Amino acid sequence: MKNRIIDTDVLIIGGGTAGCFAGITLGKKKDLDVLIVEKANIVRSGCLAAGVNAINAYITKGRVPQDYVDYCKKDADGIVREDLLLSMSERLNHVTKVMEDLGLVILKDENGDYVARGNRNIKINGENIKPILADAVKKLELSCGKICIVADDTVGNLYGKEVQKALEELDVTVDLYTFPAGEASKNLDTVKELYAFLIEHHYTRKDVLAALGGGVTGDLTGYAAATYLRGIDFIQIPTTLLAQVDSSVGGKTGVDFAQYKNMVGAFHQPRLVYMNLNTLKTLPEDQFASGMGEVLKSGLIRDARFYEWTINHMSEIQERIYPVLVKMVRKCCEIKAAVVESDPTEQGERALLNLGHTVGHAVEKLKNFELLHGQCVALGTIAAAYISFKRGCLSTEEFYEIRDMNVGFDLPIFFNGLDNEAVLQTTKSDKKMDNGKIKFILLKKIGQAYIDKTVTDEEILDAIQFINGDMIEGE
Repeated sequence: MKNRIIDTDVLIIGGGTAGCFAGITLGKKKDLDVLIVEKANIVRSGCLAAGVNAINAYITKGRVPQDYVDYCKKDADGIVREDLLLSMSERLNHVTKVMEDLGLVILKDENGDYVARGNRNIKINGENIKPILADAVKKLELSCGKICIVADDTVGNLYGKEVQKALEELDVTVDLYTFPAGEASKNLDTVKELYAFLIEHHYTRKDVLAALGGGVTGDLTGYAAATYLRGIDFIQIPTTLLAQVDSSVGGKTGVDFAQYKNMVGAFHQPRLVYMNLNTLKTLPEDQFASGMGEVLKSGLIRDARFYEWTINHMSEIQERIYPVLVKMVRKCCEIKAAVVESDPTEQGERALLNLGHTVGHAVEKLKNFELLHGQCVALGTIAAAYISFKRGCLSTEEFYEIRDMNVGFDLPIFFNGLDNEAVLQTTKSDKKMDNGKIKFILLKKIGQAYIDKTVTDEEILDAIQFINGDMIEGE
């Protein structure tokens, strides 16, 4: 007998009607792994497997949830938890609608209303409920024949074989493709080499790519998945703090072109994002600090309380205390998910996530990617905060707090060795231009960002000069 250890967030014992419905409901939550354990075929398990002709728990017209509670209380000689029963009763009609959306045929009258049978029943068309639920459960699963893990050679050496072994437990073929680590590999040449590997190993539209690593790997793999065979599924397994709090979530994919950051890309959502925060234990100090650039950005654009929480927990974060990291990463993902869900293809609000990126990308390019992405975002955030401060949106104290928090999290507050005018001109080549105007992200206050297309060259140049270490503050 072969033994397996399976980790899951929720374990459901029994794949009957209640178990399947719980699995469907919980399976829609992107941050939960759900496992149903059933001794029989899931299609035939449970007390409703034989089929029924009515739903016996429905609040019909003229009735209220309390009526159903009273009925159950009487039927059970008062041995009930009325509060729990009321909560369930208030959701009965919602559950019925979900069942109908899944394909259950419910009889309706000439007015389009459900046909009632008594005070708490509605008729269904003799359907077998269980196969409908079982089919819905199966659709939540990731079905494929092959999985290709894509990683840079550093992460591949650290975790590649371990992840490959774990995925092989799914009874699928698992390949490992590696490329040289670093931003220099994030280009169309690497994508072409990955295409060739996938073709050689006969990957089809039913197969899956798995991005194992940081932001470079995730962006590159996601773009390859979006374009190979006109689109195949991929999953994100981020191993860096920056990837966990930002780049793995949201569906933006892309590669650099002629050293311009993410100039070629596509919107392609991952089927799954799996984060194991234990990978942060082996993350180099500069990489961890780089991730904090995106963490601080998240609070600044959307959640002042989280920004202050981050500052107040600086020592625990720097010591990488696990429960603190969990809360921090989860909150960043929640902030980004909320923005992305309202604007998945960046037609409006999603641009707020680009705080610090306009000047940051320019510095990153001109520094020939010697500075990490999060470090450049941190510099760009100071520049944006400086313009916001000069416009009167931020107080002196708020602006210098934003700047000085970089020091606390080992992020830079200035760059040197670059020409200010060259940085300005490079910002104009950024993909965030709109009709010749830069969509600059500024701060109305800490926790509230906004899009501004009126920022002048003079304002940007002034901000660039402020963060240029070759200049003396106040000159």
